[in-house]
Amino acid sequence: TTAAMLLVERDSVALTDAVSTYLPDFAQNGKEAVTIRQLLTHSSGLKPYLGPDERGPDRQAVLDTINAQPLAYTPGTKSEYSGLNFLTLMHLVETVTGRSFDTFCRTEIFEPLGMEQTRFYSLDRTAEWVVPTTDTAGTEYRGSVHDPMGRSMGGGSGNAGLFSTVRDLARFAYMLTHEGRIDGRQFLEAETIKTFTATADVPGSTRALGWDTKSPEGYSSAGDRFSVSSFGHTGYTGTSMWIDPTQDLFVILLTNRVYPDDTDTQIRKVRPKVANEVYEAIVGPPEPLLPGATPSD
Repeated sequence: TTAAMLLVERDSVALTDAVSTYLPDFAQNGKEAVTIRQLLTHSSGLKPYLGPDERGPDRQAVLDTINAQPLAYTPGTKSEYSGLNFLTLMHLVETVTGRSFDTFCRTEIFEPLGMEQTRFYSLDRTAEWVVPTTDTAGTEYRGSVHDPMGRSMGGGSGNAGLFSTVRDLARFAYMLTHEGRIDGRQFLEAETIKTFTATADVPGSTRALGWDTKSPEGYSSAGDRFSVSSFGHTGYTGTSMWIDPTQDLFVILLTNRVYPDDTDTQIRKVRPKVANEVYEAIVGPPEPLLPGATPSD
């Protein structure tokens, strides 16, 4: 998402551009009009994922398979999360910049923001400082991507495989809560952040551009206290980040909920509770509904 924000700011691409303008092979099977904006809002019409028999033996095979995909629904009519959207965005970034996605992110995002331990790592890497994960077959990984499609991509992927720390992500979130400024300089324009974090015009969806926004009612991993202006995202292995610009507040949660059991889903209860606890610890508890009343859980 941040790579796309930079390319838009630099006028290298426009959100309304057709993806096929930059990736001609993507136009196969009726996808010629799918836009960059639709990739970011997960409203492109691409199905959610590629199964093990679809991905092929290597990175190029995965990208070729995505290019050849038919539409699963009419673009723009709904939002359905798809890892294929962000693999396509990764491919587009590489094509437009002439650099690998890993190199672009490292030199244009991580290093300028002082995110010293944020990187994509190859499949053969083992890092003791990274907490382990396990897949559905019980295979353990430590320092290499957990996602099967990301592994088919060689480790560095647009949909998975980025390793970081709370310190690095706090710098990233600080920049977003301070209108794109950090260390006395402008990294992103405030208007760019506003454009990408506002709820997109997709029927029945809370999606922004690359980000999600807080649901106005019902369950949200942001909990009950964060405002409706909040934006954030979750990660399959048990991570989440939520940012509330109205309170100059962010919460970062990094867990390995897929270890030792990939099927554990208790993280759905943990995320909103952590967000609520952090909010109340910093901002304070919610106001009583009536004078003298104590709000209940």
